[in-house]
Amino acid sequence: MCNVIIPDMRFIKRILGERKENSHKGTFGYVGLVGGSPEYSGAVKLASLSCATMRAGAGVCRLMVPKSIMNSVMPFVLESTLLGLPDHEGYIAYDSDRLCYSFKGLKAIAFGMGIGQKGDNFEYLKYLLSLPIKLILDADALNTLSSHLYLLDNKQADVILTPHIGEFSRLSGLDVSKILSSPIEHATAFAKRHKVTLILKDHQSIITNGDTVYLNKTGTVGMATAGSGDVLSGILTAIAGYVESSFDVAVAGAFINGIAGEIALKENDNNVISMIASDTIGAIKKAITTILNS
Repeated sequence: MCNVIIPDMRFIKRILGERKENSHKGTFGYVGLVGGSPEYSGAVKLASLSCATMRAGAGVCRLMVPKSIMNSVMPFVLESTLLGLPDHEGYIAYDSDRLCYSFKGLKAIAFGMGIGQKGDNFEYLKYLLSLPIKLILDADALNTLSSHLYLLDNKQADVILTPHIGEFSRLSGLDVSKILSSPIEHATAFAKRHKVTLILKDHQSIITNGDTVYLNKTGTVGMATAGSGDVLSGILTAIAGYVESSFDVAVAGAFINGIAGEIALKENDNNVISMIASDTIGAIKKAITTILNS
């Protein structure tokens, strides 16, 4: 059994590092977010996700959605750039030439948020895993991966998986009850076997690379709402643009997301019932300020 470490603010501050005066936007990473579909319209959701990515410190965020939902997303996008992907009836369609252009120059990509299950998810996943990037997989990307775990065997990408318990059950083939009986053991074994960084999302998230385990205790029950996982993916993608170690990215991202949620709850008059994911996004700035001043 691995030793379990509980990160604190000073540890996260060291991960984030200092920003030199002679830096430019490229210093902090060109990153991308791939998601959206008619089933999950993605307008505010994905725009909010890109906002989370910018607030968490990315130099440039490229938001990539199916062409058919671009017009609904566009009014909500300010700082991020927006790029339309080939689609079929609103779901992502695979085109290797287009993807080569779309992903060019990106240091990190998050894939899976709101893509649904009717597009060319497998082809996208296979292509992304072949790139020498940091790759954050969430939502339906995880569901696609669960049927094709062999794709992890020869990957070039440095992969961060972000499943909740149900998604991890599909990935691992284990019953939820068995996972909950020894979550650290099962998370660690999976990460080690497949050489990935795993964030097993729960009320206390487990972050492991198969050798080391961090237990994230930040957060609040008010974050148990639609879109919270998307916010985490946005934060992770940002940090992956300027932090070298994917394991450090995962630890810092989970911690910042939780602190932002705690701050959002206070600003919401401790009303856990009415809290929504965009409240957490609005508190990212204060969360990072709190960490930097620790």
